[in-house]
Amino acid sequence: MPVEEGDSEEVKEKDFKEFSGHEGGVECVAYFPDGQHIVTGGNDKTAGVVNVETMEEVCVLKGHEDQVNYVAVLDNRMVVS
Repeated sequence: MPVEEGDSEEVKEKDFKEFSGHEGGVECVAYFPDGQHIVTGGNDKTAGVVNVETMEEVCVLKGHEDQVNYVAVLDNRMVVS
């Protein structure tokens, strides 16, 4: 279905938060079903769990052999990257 002018909400600068957890670009993002955390994958060979309210990393998952292109959350508790 095509999007008509005026259908979408106005996006404001305050709707965006800065995240600087990766030493390079962020390649992928997945939300936890609870809506309180996201998991990110980066070209720095790490994945990280981030609190969406504070944008602070809760933990960093290291040991990937290459950049992390895909992340997923299973059962609201397990991160796959």
